Formats: sequence, structure tokens, C-alpha cells
Amino acid sequence: TVQGVIVNQMEITPRRIGAKKFSKTIIYDETGVASLVAFGKRIQYFINVGPYFGFLIKQTFVTKGDIYPTSTVDKTRYFNRLDMGLTLGVGLIIPIKSTFTFSIEARNNLGLINLLDTFILNNGTVNNNSTNLIVGFAYKFGKRT
Repeated sequence: TVQGVIVNQMEITPRRIGAKKFSKTIIYDETGVASLVAFGKRIQYFINVGPYFGFLIKQTFVTKGDIYPTSTVDKTRYFNRLDMGLTLGVGLIIPIKSTFTFSIEARNNLGLINLLDTFILNNGTVNNNSTNLIVGFAYKFGKRT
């Protein structure tokens, strides 16, 4: 959340006339295809890499002020709807008895497409980049050897 202050620009010495809080929400539907390479006998270490694809569902900008009403602006039209990038992760899988596994993974999604559909000063770009910590617990179906 970014906070700003609105000032009265008509006076020689500006005075504060209210504070505002800003928040931005971007909703994407993303899917990826990753190749996983694992090694190790009991505890398996793995690396995965592959592309991801995303579709922008909605982007909103909300302003809340102490003396101004709350306003919500849909800014979806200023963004490219499609996103694409590269996923890279490392992790490990730990067996728990013969029927369960515990996994932990660190993953980074690096966007390769400029998300803004408008002009950016000095030919700038806006790209997605997220780092995830993924913890999993799984049950193994089928015959065990």
C-alpha cells in the first residue's frame, strides 16, 4: 500500500487537506508446463523448468481517504491481457512411511512480456515476477514396492 498526501496548491505555503491510501489488485489466471528432473534414492531432490502462460482477468486501483470517499477504478484496459514467462524451481521430496510424501519447493516465475499497454517513460517495461514457497503433503495410490 502506497500512501500519499493531497495538498492545496493555491496557497503559497501548501497545507495538508487529507491523506489517502492506495491499493492495487491484479488478478491473473496462470498455468504452466514444467519439466521435472529428480535425483536421489530415499530423499529426492528436484529441479523444474518450463514456460507459464497467464491471462489478466481484472486490475483495479482503490483509493481510500480520511475526508474523501472511497473510489475504485477498473484499469484492466491499460494492460496486455496475455502474459508469458519462464518458471524455475528447486525442491525436495521426503517419503513418510510408504504411503505419504512431504515436499518443499522454491519457485520463481519470471515474466517476459511487457504488461502495460501504454507508454512508459524511457522505453520502460512492467513485467511479472513472483517467488513462491510451496509446501506439499501427498498420499500415494496404488501398489507399493
